[in-house]
Amino acid sequence: MTPKIMLPLRDELSARRARIADALQVAPGNTELRRLLTAVDAALERIEGRAHGLCEVCHALTEREPLLADPLMRFCVGHVLHEPETELEHDYSVATKIQVGLFPPREVLGAGWRAVYHHERVGPVNVDYCDLLDAGQNLYFVAGHTINMGVASSMLMAQLHASFRALMALQPSLQSIMERSSRMYCGSTLPSHFGTLVCGKANPSGEVELCNSGHLPVFLTRGSQVRTLNPTSGPVGLYYDERFAVKKVRLAPGDTMVVCTDGVAAARDEHATAYGIDRLAELLEEHHTAPPDRLLQHFREDLELYRGMARPVDDLTMMVLRKL
Repeated sequence: MTPKIMLPLRDELSARRARIADALQVAPGNTELRRLLTAVDAALERIEGRAHGLCEVCHALTEREPLLADPLMRFCVGHVLHEPETELEHDYSVATKIQVGLFPPREVLGAGWRAVYHHERVGPVNVDYCDLLDAGQNLYFVAGHTINMGVASSMLMAQLHASFRALMALQPSLQSIMERSSRMYCGSTLPSHFGTLVCGKANPSGEVELCNSGHLPVFLTRGSQVRTLNPTSGPVGLYYDERFAVKKVRLAPGDTMVVCTDGVAAARDEHATAYGIDRLAELLEEHHTAPPDRLLQHFREDLELYRGMARPVDDLTMMVLRKL
């Protein structure tokens, strides 16, 4: 492990330690925060002693990418199961609880819109991010995908959730929400970590502002006609001073908007053939009269039929918003 790699790890861990210490000032009795602080301190000590990146079982160098993904990692991939099972299970359990608590209700009514979503997690922690917020004058929605960073992803998702929620409550421009959130995300992660997402603001008149940052196209349906809106900007968290473009569309009562994450298009059948967005477009066209919750059910049934006995390969999220 070279010093060039260790420097960003040390900087990220130091930044995390400062945030955890601040949180402990507010909640000094939180045992999970204290345990996490101890783990971060131990990792910083290993870096200073030039032992970070060495597997505690075989003492070989830990693989670079997993270590960058989870700076608290103490074992190489081949020996990760040597970590005490109860501790490993406990970490994943805590991370999962944190993430589940960040997801919104399955259905939100607000600003003249009805929004529902379906989410499936493949691994021990979520790599998809999803949120819905009725802010009175506007309905905000977000759906995206982050690189899987193990237990550490729960902390970054919590930060992304907090920044979006705080900014949406102030109701600035959508461009401002995206740029501020991206700067926060960029300042809290390594250069190799980024995310793609769709963020939108829908108002009672049917006008929707959309920012698609390197994500799958957004589907718009009017009657049986289905069209797509392509990305307007690059992924979130790549550059600190990144700028995001916003596109405006107007939907009439009964029109539907569908946002999905990569796991939908990447779902595989038993022959490793991808589900793809064309099949999703055909499904939306066939069931365009179905209520949003029933439309989700049609999608789940079609996806299950398509996958057959094949195992899911990625988290997936599908969000349906209909103008009332």
